[in-house]
Amino acid sequence: FSHDEEQQYVLVADGTNHRVWIHDRLTGEHVGQFSSPGRNAGQLYWIDGIATDSVGNVYTGEVLTGKRVQKFVLTDQ
Repeated sequence: FSHDEEQQYVLVADGTNHRVWIHDRLTGEHVGQFSSPGRNAGQLYWIDGIATDSVGNVYTGEVLTGKRVQKFVLTDQ
């Protein structure tokens, strides 16, 4: 879930498409995504786990030949 008090969004790790999908938690509406398939920084290869911290940063874990953890920093835009 997102870090805001209402936890408005749910983040879904998609290991098949190597992305993180963002959905409105109450309506289920797709509102965004991040990352793309690949093995470079910021890309995902077989994402298996996802977590957020209290300030909104997202941590992902990859399996198979990905075998790494990445931190995606929440920024104001």
